[in-house]
Amino acid sequence: MILSFLLAWRTTYTVNSLFDYTFKDYGFYSNGTYEYEISIENPSTSKYFELYMFTRDEYRNSWVFDCGMQAKYLTKRIILSEPTIKINGTISDQVVLYPVFISCVPDAVPYEFQIKVFFKNPTTFLDYREVPCLWIKPTILVVYTVIYSVWILISIIKRHVHTKLNIFLYILYSLYLLYQVFDYSVLKKQGETGDAISLIRIFDVVQVLYETILLSIIIIASSGWCIIMTELTWQKVSLSILYPFIFFSCNIIPEWVNMRMWFFIIVILQLGALTMICREIYLNLLDAENRIKAHLVVISRSGFDPTTTPIFIKHEMYNDMIYIIIGSFFAYLMIMIILLFFYAPFWIKDMCVSVFQIYIFCALSYLYRSRGNDIDEYMKADDNTNDDDERMQVRLEDLDNDVLHSNGKMQWRTGAKLPREPRISSSPSKETPLLNQITHYNQL
Repeated sequence: MILSFLLAWRTTYTVNSLFDYTFKDYGFYSNGTYEYEISIENPSTSKYFELYMFTRDEYRNSWVFDCGMQAKYLTKRIILSEPTIKINGTISDQVVLYPVFISCVPDAVPYEFQIKVFFKNPTTFLDYREVPCLWIKPTILVVYTVIYSVWILISIIKRHVHTKLNIFLYILYSLYLLYQVFDYSVLKKQGETGDAISLIRIFDVVQVLYETILLSIIIIASSGWCIIMTELTWQKVSLSILYPFIFFSCNIIPEWVNMRMWFFIIVILQLGALTMICREIYLNLLDAENRIKAHLVVISRSGFDPTTTPIFIKHEMYNDMIYIIIGSFFAYLMIMIILLFFYAPFWIKDMCVSVFQIYIFCALSYLYRSRGNDIDEYMKADDNTNDDDERMQVRLEDLDNDVLHSNGKMQWRTGAKLPREPRISSSPSKETPLLNQITHYNQL
């Protein structure tokens, strides 16, 4: 038998007699109610199944579901002898229950029937574990709106010039604000009416769009875009968007359709996308770090102490970005592992994820903050142009950390000319001369 997962908030769905079905667990308050309405076109006394509502311990201890089991709160054999059958009742305790439909005649001719599920607590349709979110989500929304507004206000007052990456961050933060508003609207309507299916569909799309853009920006930023001379090809941008889209879409596919039979395919697809995301970030970080070090090498060879130049600020910015990416990844991984092995209500998971995302936004905002009116010179002095033949060339073997500990070099001063970002050569056998090409940098 194959166990298919469905969501309890769906109003009506079709069940096949060949399979067993588990509905999403629901947290009842004391005196919460349930109702199942089963409809079949060709009723017969030979068609029946068993309905269980297991507690968490009963559900986890049931390795195989089969007819004849016992559940504390509901165990019922349902014979489909009538076109419409209703089963309802009241749960006396505050408890989380897992509804399971078990087919008792799997070898018979398969048939289909429809089931409507209604769970309700005394004052709300929400699972009791979601009720705290009714005040947690507005609080997080207010805090985020204040932070976002202050950031925009400071940027307007100081009249700083922004890079393309700053503009994309504005779009991302606005989308996250929309995401939070939708999230709260869905929760509130679900609690009031028990039917928010249309909003949920829209919210799923907004969620995937927001999460895809967030991770895509991190992947693109890891390449050094708007910090160093980085060429973004359509292929690179497309892959930076495709991998996160596949990864996050796999999270909501099971909520739209019955995918338990394809569960392992979904997991493999998601792990494959995650592997490619990690690979892209790693290669981007490695390439960008080499580019920055190469620039520091040619500056050092030109007689300047590289730690006194604006290029060294790029080096520090990029190191900070590496710490943010790696630290965020491991922090998120630890949160997911803890929540996986230790039971936690929905509101705790939701609050942890929201706080974590706001932390990432604050870190990115600080890292890519406006640094003065000369930021255009700082970020755009090495725009990618067709003058590769005029740039210096540095071999990979010359990229060592000793360049940051140069002694006896001149300190850079505003207006002094610096070498442009060089090209990197992978050939160790040929001595490549350093061309004397320079560019202007302003003091930040």
